[in-house]
Amino acid sequence: MIKPDTKLISCLAAWNGKDPSKVIPEAHENGVGLYGFTAPSPGKGGLVDLKKFMAKPIEELKGDERNTSALARTYHAVGPDAA
Repeated sequence: MIKPDTKLISCLAAWNGKDPSKVIPEAHENGVGLYGFTAPSPGKGGLVDLKKFMAKPIEELKGDERNTSALARTYHAVGPDAA
């Protein structure tokens, strides 16, 4: 059931082909929550190495790496160029 405090969320994943530099600001403007996911990294126990993604500018990343980095920077309230 939809209640007054129900919030729409949208998935940011490479398979949907959306640009995180557009999706994230539009979601914030419209009160839409965001989440994302990616396939587990082999040998990492299923964890994604955010340090690897955060060490590079978003423009240098592609696919899920780009989306994961953009979401992490958003959740930590840092800009797209932060490392």
